[in-house]
Amino acid sequence: MEQRNPSPSALEKRIQAGEADPISDAERASAARIRIMVDKKRGRKTEDWIKKLAQSA
Repeated sequence: MEQRNPSPSALEKRIQAGEADPISDAERASAARIRIMVDKKRGRKTEDWIKKLAQSA
């Protein structure tokens, strides 16, 4: 499959250089909310730092 634009975007260049985080804060918070829901279904206690992260975004 051919790429439309062979040159990397500015974000991709920063990620490759180690200067940017590829995961946004909103994505982290969303993953934390999902983790809380899964923990509830499994009957497990969610750690406080995950709960705090879910409320951050």
